[in-house]
Amino acid sequence: MEDLHVPDAWLLQIGFKLGNPFSTREASREPEPELLQYFVQHPSFDDIMGDALHPKSSFLVAERGCGKTTTRRAIEWNCFAGRPNGLILPVSYVDFSIPLEAMNGNDQLTTDYHVAAILREGVPLLLEKLAQTPRNIGEFSLGFRKLLSSYLVHYTNLNTDVGLDRWLRKIGYANKKISFETLQSKNVSTKDAFLRFLIDLLALAPKQKIFKRESALDQMSKFVFLAELSGFKSVYILVDRLDEKEPMSSSSQEAAKLIEPLVTDLHLLELEKMAFKFFVTPSIMDKINEHPGFRTDRLMIRHINWSEEKLQQLLDRRVEVFTQGKLPSLDVVCEPDVIGLVSKLSSLANGSPRNMMRLAEWLLYWRHTRTLFGNEFLISNQDLENSINSFLNESKNIAKTDKNKFQSGIWIDESAYVCREAKKLGRLPELQFKLLSHLIVNKGKICTYASLRKSVYGEMVDSVEGKLGDDRIDQLIKRIRKLVEEDSKYPKYIVKVAAKGYILEE
Repeated sequence: MEDLHVPDAWLLQIGFKLGNPFSTREASREPEPELLQYFVQHPSFDDIMGDALHPKSSFLVAERGCGKTTTRRAIEWNCFAGRPNGLILPVSYVDFSIPLEAMNGNDQLTTDYHVAAILREGVPLLLEKLAQTPRNIGEFSLGFRKLLSSYLVHYTNLNTDVGLDRWLRKIGYANKKISFETLQSKNVSTKDAFLRFLIDLLALAPKQKIFKRESALDQMSKFVFLAELSGFKSVYILVDRLDEKEPMSSSSQEAAKLIEPLVTDLHLLELEKMAFKFFVTPSIMDKINEHPGFRTDRLMIRHINWSEEKLQQLLDRRVEVFTQGKLPSLDVVCEPDVIGLVSKLSSLANGSPRNMMRLAEWLLYWRHTRTLFGNEFLISNQDLENSINSFLNESKNIAKTDKNKFQSGIWIDESAYVCREAKKLGRLPELQFKLLSHLIVNKGKICTYASLRKSVYGEMVDSVEGKLGDDRIDQLIKRIRKLVEEDSKYPKYIVKVAAKGYILEE
């Protein structure tokens, strides 16, 4: 998607004191104070938000660009503001590297991997909130401090010098000359209740043994209890951005497979004083619904549907915030013959806030590039027509790219996944990967045993060639075929050329 440059000086002249209100289309990058001001609640928001005293696991379903991440951030604000019915600790779960590593390593994916990743985010957040509200530290007896210290050891790097120093800087201790070294010395003199508490936790840390085998449910239950001691009524786990990283971004099936252990574990989903909030696309939701262990009768599912009226409200509020109240709407900066500008944009957006923002961004771009005498800052029908055409052309190009983003036959994507047509198959060990890569580069050509050995062993080929011969290549090919062929006994992609080598068919 093309970056459109509209100078800040020009934006300031027409009233946008805070810059271009439409240039950031991803909610995760939106400035927090402004996003909070122009957030427009959709009808499903209150149901998904729930309340601190009756947490309920739920799913919010929406297409990309329709407000899932914006909703997640708004829920975080409400949680920390104590609305409704008390403080909630919101743990955003958006980094899936731990369960992905388990999947790539062919381990059986269980809730344990997810819980480890969640607690890696949750424990530092809990300590950060204790630093902000140290009045709750008094609730931690020695036994509870030992428990929290064990979580600090096993789910964070805060008991290391670099890890703790970076974290202290992050939460505001950069100018107080407090570091891992000073805290470990135990000689630091401070009236800061949280720092004294942290010193105690670090002193207990070396004594914490490796956890006995505990279930994911037990680990989460104890974490929720620690959150209660810290002043929170309940804990929300906000599972978002499932479709933003490979292989999930290309495959709804892979995304559903990743969170399958979570969405089918009712004991965890219904843990007292805790709730999971899943933010997923319709295609991921469809795949989840196919699983026989998924209980739709026990979980809330809501969809985001933006009416044209709500989209107009969203656009107007954003304009009002970025002009600091000077402009209530783009409609007031149009030439007289431009009728219902915002209404036309909302109709073209097709229910997507992201489309709405992109249309408005194109509108400012075309208005800036036009030079007229007289009403130079007013939006014309020509600006509107240019914006609509640019948006529609861009949408067609994006759709075309999405349709043709895979190659034919066997290929390797940018994440090192082996694919057959549009289907992701998995990753290969290093030697097999090198061999298949050589075949792909030379697709349609005969690759001799000698060239294949060189591609696999590189500079070591001279030392291994006499020892391994052709049999080693044959064994590697056999293993690759198990992944790439529909039937490895009858290969149609990697074909052997008698006494010469192999060829990857086009």
